[in-house]
Amino acid sequence: MGKAEARNLGVKASHGQYILHLDQDMELTPTVIEKCVKEIKKGNDAIYIPLNPIIDRNHFLGRCLTLENLVRQSLSGMAESALFFSRRIFEEVGGYDEQIEAPDEADILASVKERGLGMGRIEATIGVRINPSLKGRTFKLFHHAKTYPLYEAKRNLNTTWGLSRHIPFLLKKCIEKNPIHGLGLLVYKTITGIAYLAGYALGYIAVKAVRRPQKCASSKQRSVQELFNRVTESYEKGFKTSLGNRYIDGLEKSILKESLRQCLKDKGLLLDLGVGFGRLSGEFLKLKLEVIGLDISRKMCKKAKRNLNLGNFHAIQATMEALPFKNNSIRLANCFRTLKYVSNHRTVLTEAYRVLMKEGIFIAEVENPLWPFSTPRFFVSKTSTTRRLRPKLFILSHFIEEALHAKFDFVNYCSLVIFPYAIYSKIKNVYQLRVIIGLEKLLSRILPKRIFSRSFLVVLSKERGQ
Repeated sequence: MGKAEARNLGVKASHGQYILHLDQDMELTPTVIEKCVKEIKKGNDAIYIPLNPIIDRNHFLGRCLTLENLVRQSLSGMAESALFFSRRIFEEVGGYDEQIEAPDEADILASVKERGLGMGRIEATIGVRINPSLKGRTFKLFHHAKTYPLYEAKRNLNTTWGLSRHIPFLLKKCIEKNPIHGLGLLVYKTITGIAYLAGYALGYIAVKAVRRPQKCASSKQRSVQELFNRVTESYEKGFKTSLGNRYIDGLEKSILKESLRQCLKDKGLLLDLGVGFGRLSGEFLKLKLEVIGLDISRKMCKKAKRNLNLGNFHAIQATMEALPFKNNSIRLANCFRTLKYVSNHRTVLTEAYRVLMKEGIFIAEVENPLWPFSTPRFFVSKTSTTRRLRPKLFILSHFIEEALHAKFDFVNYCSLVIFPYAIYSKIKNVYQLRVIIGLEKLLSRILPKRIFSRSFLVVLSKERGQ
């Protein structure tokens, strides 16, 4: 069992309100917990705790490491790595990534910062005993380095170069301060550096072999993230600019709430995928549900938290293709107006099925590529004998087929409006709105809905637990 897995298991077995992990080589000072709790109560979500190295100076290597620590502190201050959380925040970010052995603290800290959560700091320190054993530290660095490439790929960073480029300057300062111990530190850094690079190379090869097919998806995610970071304020205003837009907003909310009332047997945790500024989450909260809003845009998450400043609402920055939740933990997942921004809808269906509880509900809006007003989006599919055009977005029957393949059970669907939203955005008075609504009702009776509806609201159910 790895360190991250052991930490997550420890949290699962515990019952306290706050989380602080201590390794076997750490020594807790008397005031740390008290000061951390005070900072949490001030509104911070996680707390930095500085680490104070405790090194045995009876060994030559111990004296070399002491010199390094003194020079490092004089240059950049004390290192910070231990983190103190409330249980709610720890569970919100999904705990430690069990695939990353190191830097596990940096990874979970990045998850906290991505979600726009507040960070605090205390002056009290935690002591950490450094074992001055060349063999032990070499093996430890080799083992930890194997998961660094995975961390870098996950966070889109190059931390190895950022860390290594400061080492020559650090060694120079150490040799100037104490030539004997400085040269000893140089030999130590050379040996451990070789071990680190060997471990890093093995990890890099493994990550490249696994992650190469995901490059296009990450590029799509970045473009969607940049789009919604850019339109955060205007996106909310778009639903209020005209009488027609307000009508569509109310219609979509009423259809979703009615679908929930029909299929949701028990209260539980609702996951709003693509929460945006909290438009639909606000309606779910009125049904006395606890809601977690998920969005790829950090600015949208912050906007939703400001709009819905309630204890039973939480906003998380993450992607729908990799949900940061445990298996069988969500009662209901809503995916409205967001599926079109995803490169691989099969992954979303698979992830939704994984996190839903037994008899959990997944509600998704599926755009209709056959709709006369839709923008053509086609790709060429090659077979051995012919080239044929197929819609890139899903026909309803195709989406239901994919859902069944992901082990969902199909419950029902309903069609939404026929006219484009652009028409509704032009409506300025009640008379125009009544005419459009009347035409909608008439056309919905005489035209085939599977062709002329702009989109469909599909309800799926997970009947089998895992």
